[in-house]
Amino acid sequence: MRTKEVTITIPEYLYEESLKLTSAGLFRDLSELVSAGLRRELDAAKELLGPEETNWQEELSRLRAQIREKRAKYGITVKSEEETLDELRAARRELWEYEIELEPGEKLTLPASLIDQVGAGRWLITIQPLAAPIRSHSAFLSSYAPEDEGLYDDYPPR
Repeated sequence: MRTKEVTITIPEYLYEESLKLTSAGLFRDLSELVSAGLRRELDAAKELLGPEETNWQEELSRLRAQIREKRAKYGITVKSEEETLDELRAARRELWEYEIELEPGEKLTLPASLIDQVGAGRWLITIQPLAAPIRSHSAFLSSYAPEDEGLYDDYPPR
C-alpha cells in the first residue's frame, strides 16, 4: 500500500492519550492509530452519504421545487416575514390583550374569559395607559413633489 507522509497538529491531551495506547501495545505507533481513526471516520461519513455520494445543493433545489409545486397546487401563498409577524401579533392581541375604558370612579373588572385562562404558575400581568392616537399629516406633506408646482394655479384663491 502506498503511503503519504503528512504533518498534523492535535491537542496535547489527544497526543498524551495516543502515547498511552501505543505504549499499551494497542497500536504499533502513532501513525497506525491515526490511520485507524481516519478509516473509522471515513466509514461513518460514507454511511451518512448513502450508497452514492449526493450533491446536497441539488437535493435542496429539488426539495424546494416540490414545495413550490405543492403550494401552487393548493393555492398557498408565501407570506413575507413581516406579514407573518403581523399575523402573530394580531393573534396575540386577540387572545391576550384587552382594551378597556374606565369612567371616573369606576372600578376595574376583568373579563371572565381572561380570568379563566389564568391557571397555576407564574404570570406577568401588565397594565398600562393607552396613549391617544397621534395624527400626523407628514404623509401628505411628504407626497408633494417639485413637479406639482403650479398644479392648482387655475383655481381662484379663496
